[in-house]
Amino acid sequence: MFDLLLQDADELKARKWLTWSGLITGGQGVTSVSALITRIKGLLPEHLVLEQFTFMALAIAIATVLPLAAFRKVISVSLAQLGVATSLMYLGFSLTGAFQAEYRIVITMVLILVATVFFVLFYSGIQFIYRQGRWSDFFLGVLLLLSFAALWLYPIWAMWR
Repeated sequence: MFDLLLQDADELKARKWLTWSGLITGGQGVTSVSALITRIKGLLPEHLVLEQFTFMALAIAIATVLPLAAFRKVISVSLAQLGVATSLMYLGFSLTGAFQAEYRIVITMVLILVATVFFVLFYSGIQFIYRQGRWSDFFLGVLLLLSFAALWLYPIWAMWR
């Protein structure tokens, strides 16, 4: 059960996603969710950035990478990748303050397009698992992807209700 998802992760990929999430920093020019938050806050006036979403983005990035810090398995890398993608979506939502109310549809459409791209990118991994005939891995992968897709789209639903 879960033969593919419980295999040892490639160390370079694990380090890459630990760095992206901001849990570790390495070398010059750190690229991480926390670095992006700092840049966003520096680009726009304070009242245009919804800070709640920036804090949520950082919390999601850190929480989803913790299993990777402890367990270097493929599923942990996948969780970290989905967490970074979710953090990027929430950073996008933090910019909704920059749009006037009548232009809320613009940011909504942009974020739906970003969520669609993320969905397509992550679905390719699920297709590979499906072709391998590993059904427990496949169903867990689908569950993870659908759960994160809901997290990506929930703020849009909350904004329009």
